[in-house]
Amino acid sequence: MQIIDTLTRRCAPLAFAPLLALFTREVVAQTRPSSNDRIWVEIGAEANVQNQQCGSCFRQGNAVGPAILGAIGTTLPHGFGLAVAGRGFQEFNTEHTQHSRYVLVLVQYAVPSISPLTVNVGAGHARHDGERTDADRNHNSGPVISAGAALRLPTTSRVAFTLNASVLKTVQGSSNFRPTTATFGIGLNFGILCRTTGC
Repeated sequence: MQIIDTLTRRCAPLAFAPLLALFTREVVAQTRPSSNDRIWVEIGAEANVQNQQCGSCFRQGNAVGPAILGAIGTTLPHGFGLAVAGRGFQEFNTEHTQHSRYVLVLVQYAVPSISPLTVNVGAGHARHDGERTDADRNHNSGPVISAGAALRLPTTSRVAFTLNASVLKTVQGSSNFRPTTATFGIGLNFGILCRTTGC
């Protein structure tokens, strides 16, 4: 009996070693896609509330409608990242329609104490066009600034859902139509390439 106990104590680590190695590889493969030199892409759907902010425009109040989001980015050291994002908004209304297009460059930061949370600020270009049945138009094309945040869930997967919220403000342009847009949406984020080991 003592011989059996001795063999069990000596052989048990050898029996579990392959499982431990498999588990270790799995953990490395599922670490958060926020390591250095990781490329990611994201697609998403959003709800937009656009405050027209134009006293002389035919369209007053808020324009509400869906939007689509597409982005590609890379992670940098110390939790930072860079991304290029495109967003298209379309209002559906029987009396008038408003659509806006945004192209943004974003600087991102992954908050260390809240691992799923990433905040961002950015700048870019926006184009807005609105029409009414009598051919009146709201239009502008000019620079835009933005700020936002995203939760990535689950944190430890290369493919994850993101919950996004952001505010975009057109600051100049060809007319006085410079709306502020609040967006809320859900996206699908893919960590598609890692150029360094251990990420």
